[in-house]
Amino acid sequence: MKYFDLTQGSPEWFAARAGIPTSSCFDNIITPKTMELSKSFGSYANHLIAELLLGKPLEDFRGTFSMERGGALEDEAARLYQMITGDQVERGGFCTDDAFTMGASPDRRILRPDGTVKKCLEIKVPNPETHVANMVANEIDRKYYPQVQGQMLVTGAEAVDWISYHPEMAPVIITTPRDDAFIAKLEAALDAFHVELRKKLQRLVDLGYVERIPEYKRPKETGPAWFEQPFDDEQEIPVFDAAVPDMAHLPEKEPETQPTKEQLAREARERLAAANKRAAAAAMGDSHGH
Repeated sequence: MKYFDLTQGSPEWFAARAGIPTSSCFDNIITPKTMELSKSFGSYANHLIAELLLGKPLEDFRGTFSMERGGALEDEAARLYQMITGDQVERGGFCTDDAFTMGASPDRRILRPDGTVKKCLEIKVPNPETHVANMVANEIDRKYYPQVQGQMLVTGAEAVDWISYHPEMAPVIITTPRDDAFIAKLEAALDAFHVELRKKLQRLVDLGYVERIPEYKRPKETGPAWFEQPFDDEQEIPVFDAAVPDMAHLPEKEPETQPTKEQLAREARERLAAANKRAAAAAMGDSHGH
């Protein structure tokens, strides 16, 4: 697997995705319920061919208020997830297989000690009604199944945690484990998709519309190896300051009185607010000292 430290929604991120199938669109290749080829199979191939011919993505980012709100709350959700689970989260960036035949953009990654991806994290910041629906269902919508299993295929992760977050309600955290049977079907569907892609591209050459089959533009590998990529409080997604006591751990649960998710979320928010207050006070003290 290859990792590129790109900010999701940036022009560089869109450019990296252009021309190869990515996990968020795997439902255009395989149907989540029947595991058969999707009816959108051909049109998705045409979409990627257009990107290859143009040498640029057909999509770009035009932020809306709801997107900006979601981006700000996504950071809160990631910190809350980290406090509840104890898992250190890293930037999601953009991941591909070694051959650059498919990609994935998890919102965050949880790494093993050797730097490989243990879990991916998908963050949803829905409106209140949808968040309540997620609480009631307590499971991910099946339509997301190709995406989360695709993330595991690309990254080698063993599970994907999916969090639905609203700042005034308890979070919903759902773990989807690796489904090797589905992933085998997905790999077969991706193989068929790439055959179809090459056939269409070759037809364009044979008909004289293009001189040669265009190649995917690989992202520039400007940093160190992906598992050596540093992650600190200078980057976009803040991490907990190791100097703040007890930031990464919730109080031990009493075996006979297990706290609810709402209580855990409230305690985590209180700890986060207290830590931010202490950090702000410390920063003010430093500024007065200079």
